[in-house]
Amino acid sequence: MTNPPLEMAQNSDSSEPLPNEISSKNLPVSPVPDPQTFPAKNSYGLFYPGRDAIPSTLVKDDEAVKTAVNRMTPQLRTLLATKLLRLTANQGSSRLGVKAALELVSPQTVRLLMQQETRRAAWTPPTQASTQASTQSFSERQLPETAGITVTVGSRIQYQLTNYSDRPLYFIVLGLDAAGNAIALSPGKGTTSLEKTAIPPGENFTIPPTGIDWKLQTSGLVETHLVFSTARLTQAYQALGTVLRTDVRSIGLLPNLLEVVQGLLQDLHEASAPLLPRAEIPVDSYAMDVNAWATLSFMYQVV
Repeated sequence: MTNPPLEMAQNSDSSEPLPNEISSKNLPVSPVPDPQTFPAKNSYGLFYPGRDAIPSTLVKDDEAVKTAVNRMTPQLRTLLATKLLRLTANQGSSRLGVKAALELVSPQTVRLLMQQETRRAAWTPPTQASTQASTQSFSERQLPETAGITVTVGSRIQYQLTNYSDRPLYFIVLGLDAAGNAIALSPGKGTTSLEKTAIPPGENFTIPPTGIDWKLQTSGLVETHLVFSTARLTQAYQALGTVLRTDVRSIGLLPNLLEVVQGLLQDLHEASAPLLPRAEIPVDSYAMDVNAWATLSFMYQVV
């Protein structure tokens, strides 16, 4: 698949601005080594616009430019994939009825940390069960992804997904862990795994499933994108399946995030095609209808 430019189109009766670039103050900070302890004069790294170093891109050894480019190419591809994912965020315009809650899991309780839902769905979202909710009011719990949520290292978390629309919805979970590594939810082996990613109307789905712990091991900023679609995410899961081969759902490192995201965008483009006006769409563009997909994004700091 070719790599089209970062051009996307939403079909909606209301214009919603694309999400802004994340400010450097919300990004993980890797201290730049002191010159006295970092003697190399010919080494390279990647930095955010605020001049904070991107984790794991600085080295102490001298290196040639070509060596540095080859070393940092995987990080650059991951950053491009993450930018594409952020461009799909449409919480305020999607017509699908979906809700996602980030929960802190302990042996005795499940506490709600953050919750997001689509705002323009035709259906009324269900309320959070009182046994799982925190003591905050419903309005206070609807926090934006940059609201400064912090979680301690070693905590166990899960996402509770709810489909309150009138049709099955397929989904995929992609993002970055606190170390800046790309992560994904493994769907399992075989073509039947695509069926397992569907949430029936009015049903919930927990990630990771019961019996599989998602433990936060490293401090830093975590970014997670939950993408829902009215059609199967065939190409995304084909790219995902070549890396994560397992019989059970689990969270794993993903070295080819860009290929997965490119497949995902093509899946959403094809799912939207029957809903879009008859018009010639450039071959290097993705056209998406807000009735076909929803992306909910979460960010929180692990300390």
